[in-house]
Amino acid sequence: MAASNAALATTVTVYTRYFSGSSLAQAKAAVNVLRVNMSDARITSPINGVVTNRNINPGEMAAPTSPLPLLTIADASTLKLQGTVGQEVVPLLATGQKVTVTLDALPGQEFTGTVTQVGPVAAATGQRFPVEISLPNPGNLKAGMTARASFQLTAPEGIVVPIAAVRTDNDQDYVFVELASQVAVKATSWHLAGLNVA
Repeated sequence: MAASNAALATTVTVYTRYFSGSSLAQAKAAVNVLRVNMSDARITSPINGVVTNRNINPGEMAAPTSPLPLLTIADASTLKLQGTVGQEVVPLLATGQKVTVTLDALPGQEFTGTVTQVGPVAAATGQRFPVEISLPNPGNLKAGMTARASFQLTAPEGIVVPIAAVRTDNDQDYVFVELASQVAVKATSWHLAGLNVA
């Protein structure tokens, strides 16, 4: 870069000394073209990070029609953990919720992440919803490591029974309950996260 700047300064001096009139105007235009080319020679990233892939070498001309980016930059200060959860867990999750994360590569260590997104639509496999967790990197985590997230879920109080145990007759939900060696029918009210037996 220093050599290019020196060449530019020399070119300006030579053009100014030997040209006048329209020749001087042409020389100044040539200098302006050189200045634009020099400013286009420096590439800056909009984010802080580390270059993880380089598709161009110093001195090569970048083609605007190239399908590949010149450089790939990763910001590893915060990592994303992406996975899926079953549909029965979705009502119990919320963005901002804290999560315990463990990594296979770092056994015995736990990290704290935050739920940043719970997908509104099931994944292509069905009945499983995408979840994204933001994980601050203390410095020893690498992008691509496998991890597991543990959610601390609190279900509403009440008796939990399989949905298959709930019967409906005349728009009234009920379950069978054993009371002192007899079977009784109990009316129920239920919602996605639990079942309340009256």
